[in-house]
Amino acid sequence: MQPQIAAAARERNFGAVGRAAQNSKYPRAPIARGGPVPSSQAIYRKIIDLIENNQSADPRHRSARERVVDAFEDNVFTQRAVAKRLGLSVATLRRRLEIEGSPSFRVLNERALKRAARSLLEQRPSPE
Repeated sequence: MQPQIAAAARERNFGAVGRAAQNSKYPRAPIARGGPVPSSQAIYRKIIDLIENNQSADPRHRSARERVVDAFEDNVFTQRAVAKRLGLSVATLRRRLEIEGSPSFRVLNERALKRAARSLLEQRPSPE
């Protein structure tokens, strides 16, 4: 490919990106200015702090138990299906419930099934 054609192709494919980066409102990273490079420990600590602040500010952040009960209310009763819905493995779901001090999945499941059965029985007209 001729140099002029290659340069035109680069401009066509990457030119807007390059110009946008030059005109960006965001400052360049400290490393680009020759500033000190933060340690990996400092970077990880900052990431953890941001995640924790984001979770505590999010009103949707709820306990594993609450999320399991929500799944039961949507008629999802198997442990595998509930774990998949929460984006967890079955083992991680069990650990999270244990860490929170919640009853086991089996106990929560039995309670939910009893509530569902009771609700269905109450809806059914009684024979006279």
